[in-house]
Amino acid sequence: MAARRSDDPEPLGSFSQPAGPPVPGTAVCLSCGEPRITRIRMRTPSGIPAVFVSCPRCEKNAWFAVDGDGEPLTAADIGPVG
Repeated sequence: MAARRSDDPEPLGSFSQPAGPPVPGTAVCLSCGEPRITRIRMRTPSGIPAVFVSCPRCEKNAWFAVDGDGEPLTAADIGPVG
């Protein structure tokens, strides 16, 4: 593996452009269809690996299980916050 040169730009991540294939249900906003949505991959308070999705157009947000079927998680699935 070649060493990176110091003048090579460091690749930056993006909340709106996730790496890898999209998690089912997170390609576009389920409410308005906006494709430019914010996606943040993390664990829910209950420990489920998930993607939090927020739409800048309609302000709808939801959680989707990484290995889910595309249906948003319910409040009971997510667990207590705080």
